[in-house]
Amino acid sequence: MGGIAGIVSLKNVPMPIVEEMMGAISHRGPDEIEFFHGGTVQIGACGLKLGGINDGNLIAINRDRTVISVFSGTLFNIPALIRCFLREEQLDKTCCPSALILHLYENCGIDLLNVIDGQFALAIYDKRRDIVILARDAVGVCPLYYAVTNDTVLFGSEIKALSIKIKIQPSIRGLYENFVYWSTSGGRTIYQDIFQVPPAGFAVIENNKIQVQGYNTYAHPEFIPNKRKSAAEYQEDIYLTLVQSIADRVARPGKWGIYLSGGLDSTILLKLVERMGFGDIPIFSLGFAEGEVDESAYQSLATSGYGGEHQRVTVGDAEIIAALPQVLKSCETPLFKLGAVPMFLLAQAARQRGVEFILSGEGADELFYGYDLFKESKLRHLWAKDESARQAARDIEHVVPPQYKSNPRALKVYSEFYSRYLDQKDDVLYCMRPRIDASTEIIKYFSTESRAMIAPREVDILVGSQFKHNSSVLKQCQDIQMQILLAGYLLSVQGDRVLMANSIQGRFPFLDRRMIELSRTIPDNLKLCGYEEKYILKKAFADIVPLAILQREKYQYSAPGAEIFLRNKLVFEPYLAKETFQRFGIFDYKASQSLVHNLQASSGQAHQKMTDRMILTYIITAHMLFDLIKG
Repeated sequence: MGGIAGIVSLKNVPMPIVEEMMGAISHRGPDEIEFFHGGTVQIGACGLKLGGINDGNLIAINRDRTVISVFSGTLFNIPALIRCFLREEQLDKTCCPSALILHLYENCGIDLLNVIDGQFALAIYDKRRDIVILARDAVGVCPLYYAVTNDTVLFGSEIKALSIKIKIQPSIRGLYENFVYWSTSGGRTIYQDIFQVPPAGFAVIENNKIQVQGYNTYAHPEFIPNKRKSAAEYQEDIYLTLVQSIADRVARPGKWGIYLSGGLDSTILLKLVERMGFGDIPIFSLGFAEGEVDESAYQSLATSGYGGEHQRVTVGDAEIIAALPQVLKSCETPLFKLGAVPMFLLAQAARQRGVEFILSGEGADELFYGYDLFKESKLRHLWAKDESARQAARDIEHVVPPQYKSNPRALKVYSEFYSRYLDQKDDVLYCMRPRIDASTEIIKYFSTESRAMIAPREVDILVGSQFKHNSSVLKQCQDIQMQILLAGYLLSVQGDRVLMANSIQGRFPFLDRRMIELSRTIPDNLKLCGYEEKYILKKAFADIVPLAILQREKYQYSAPGAEIFLRNKLVFEPYLAKETFQRFGIFDYKASQSLVHNLQASSGQAHQKMTDRMILTYIITAHMLFDLIKG
């Protein structure tokens, strides 16, 4: 991939500014850098030479110099695009992505976004119309931010590029939204007056004003021919589509590897890669000094008989503490969980082995209903329709943690909890509502001045307004998870940011355009069969995935969190000092001190304690981040 940055102004811009902006994000593409200097429009791009091979110009200009295309990322359907959309005089055997985008724009206009399949951030300067277009890939792998001042629009792949020209200030409402809803969405960020182009979105800059729109990326199920297939036919489609997706992603030059967690999705990728003849590809896995979050046993099972290198990076308190400042600078957001830190260390280890891009299993949980949220939504929907099921607490054992399944008291607590969230048919955020309500506890840890700025109800309306009601509770949940959790957190904080900090691309075969469209045609009961998550996916690969991994309890990637701060309180004491709370004015000192005391002394209810731990993590990392920014 790489990065882009630029300035669009009403007056001529000094050239050194865009060069400084690109310098701030040079880690995204240290191998090559190009600039377009056009007076009022200045654009830069940086990239990686995968396998030591130049992929072509990062910036393309047409013959009469009226259209300039800047591309950062990877396209996976270049042959089809050349075959279907380019005129004969535009054909070029060495057609690079930026030139391809240029030709597509000349032929199709902005509709080019509906036919390209890839992960990218791009900019097009159309001198004829005096506009600049910014666009981002459909699922949100590559970030793209912008800010508007009195006479200038700035944009860049990371916020640090914008900070060359403008002052970075936290948004209190953005910080609240980021914690409660797992990310900011709808183009918002945690910073004042800084926005992001949303996934599957594009922005048109004209006369120093910016208009953001979405584009149609995937065929909606309502418009796909309704040919009901058998489970066996769906299994074959899934298998063949994923094989083709992997082939497309490894076809380009460059040394690559695989992330293996020991879960279903990464094991599927490993076994397919091995079956496709790539038996010597290096594997990278995380291990933890804390046994309760360690998956090493399943990783060993998945790699049994594999002939390639398998490197396991074991992470403990010392490694997380040492890497945390760099991770915060890379992610540019506070963390409510520390999962990004081990992922940074894993990417670092892969880069040290010369790896240039990584295959990873993100997207499978969203496409095939792998999260507990899907089970919880199904249960609540059942109970809302069937009072006898609610009274008997039918199926409650399917939505509680394994350690509580045989605990009558715990089952009763969970039953009472979910019973409070049944009659919410008009709530577009239905699947998230229990977690949203639990997470709003953070508001009491904001300072008095900060609380006055938040307006929780307004934030909730803003978040919900980007989604449409769906007749299927599970499909509604999927849409929300794709936008908020996947794009806003997993592909960003735990994905692009920590990968590109180490100059590594991430590639995600489950997020292939064809796979997304296929998953949308598969009936809900084949993705969540009873309460068995990813049922059809397991069936599709049952012959290559070890039985113990197919049957293991769903395990969400987890890393040590607030307990690190509590065990190493002296290290983090400056970020909990009264002076720090006063300096930033974001959080309340007394409430936070009480939180620390309660976490040290109390063994409160499991779900509440988890929220408290996340709040403490968020407060400390927010102070660390803003200290780094001001420093």
